[in-house]
Amino acid sequence: MIKYDFGPHIAAFTSERDDIVSQDVLLPKLTHSSHVEVVNERAAFPDTDALITQVPGLWIGVYSADCVPVLIADKRLNVVAAVHAGWRGTVGGITRAAVKRMKADFGCRPEDMQAVIGPSISPDAFEVGEEVVMLFRQSAFPDSIIRQSDFPDSIIRQVPTAHQASSAKELSAACPTTDARQSSFYIDLWQANRWLLTEAGLQEEQILLTGLCTKGCPDRFFSARREGYTTGRLISAICIMQ
Repeated sequence: MIKYDFGPHIAAFTSERDDIVSQDVLLPKLTHSSHVEVVNERAAFPDTDALITQVPGLWIGVYSADCVPVLIADKRLNVVAAVHAGWRGTVGGITRAAVKRMKADFGCRPEDMQAVIGPSISPDAFEVGEEVVMLFRQSAFPDSIIRQSDFPDSIIRQVPTAHQASSAKELSAACPTTDARQSSFYIDLWQANRWLLTEAGLQEEQILLTGLCTKGCPDRFFSARREGYTTGRLISAICIMQ
């Protein structure tokens, strides 16, 4: 289990494939949307990919198996958010929308926030078609998140391990990423969601990128791209401690 340091009053984690999650986490019914809901009590949240709460002791979270989990906390006002950013939700700006909702509903300020971009598919592994590239370009994402590969087969990038996030500094992936094939398009969902956070007002130093690739780590993480859609799911969750 990967634990994140948001300070003494906020707990947060991402489970790994062999972990048993003992926390009673409120999880919405994900639909790869850009819908954000505020949680005041336990309830069902259909068609929702991001939850926000200020209720102490209430764990909120999201499932994922390659999509990007983003956890956000305002440590001044003790407001937290859990975001599921698949490529459709990322195109729809869900991470930026969650920050905007925190500002609108609770008076949060970006300078008081910290965010974690959790384990998910890496830029080297997320191959897409031209139609997906077009959607990102139409949504004004920077060209730097899009790569057209001209590398030979079996390129592997190995980087150092990172088991626990302890500060808002970018960590490198603990897992190799593979499958860079010639004339393929790749989207960097990590940088896309970091860009959405900065567009919402956060600074780079307030955003922790774990850099862990779900597809490249079969011993640690579930991956829909590697194992199929019916594989298990990771849980990324956050809570204001009582």
